[in-house]
Amino acid sequence: MTSASVFAGELIPETCVVNGDKFAERTNPPQKVSYEGKTITVCCKKCVRKFQKDPAKYIKLYEEALAKEAAAKKVQAAK
Repeated sequence: MTSASVFAGELIPETCVVNGDKFAERTNPPQKVSYEGKTITVCCKKCVRKFQKDPAKYIKLYEEALAKEAAAKKVQAAK
């Protein structure tokens, strides 16, 4: 089961939506990046550059990942 994490007071997915690395397994600090008023967290500066090439794609993936993890958490809590 996946579980969201907290970084800088914000809920973030368990994995980076750009490259799939788990945030908990990274040694460098996550990076925040924004596009059209929405901010997401990625795992590294390399992913910031990838994000900037197609920001709408990664914003959508980020929002979907958070929604999926929230739904999984609700199911787990109901058990």
